[in-house]
Amino acid sequence: MPPLIHCQRCGRPLEAGELKYAVRMDICADFDGHLQARQSALGVGEGEPSLEEALTRASAFSEEELMAGVHQELAFLVCPSCRAALLRDPLGAGFLRGGGGMVQ
Repeated sequence: MPPLIHCQRCGRPLEAGELKYAVRMDICADFDGHLQARQSALGVGEGEPSLEEALTRASAFSEEELMAGVHQELAFLVCPSCRAALLRDPLGAGFLRGGGGMVQ
């Protein structure tokens, strides 16, 4: 007997052979073509450590941990009902009804 799987959004059991959907998310840092000094993002500024100190702090993290702040790929298995809900409102916050954002 195949292992029982569940919709990763609502938890409903999904039977073998039942219609289900793989939802993939590719989340990456956006670049709008402009670079600004963002020292505050590195914890650098008045009364804060220097850029060198911030880089030393960053070295305490693995490459994977640092990359997670720039790019992540996620995948979920969902039932037909949850697929429909995701298509209506992908971010669960009225995103499409509220005008949405623009990706550069």
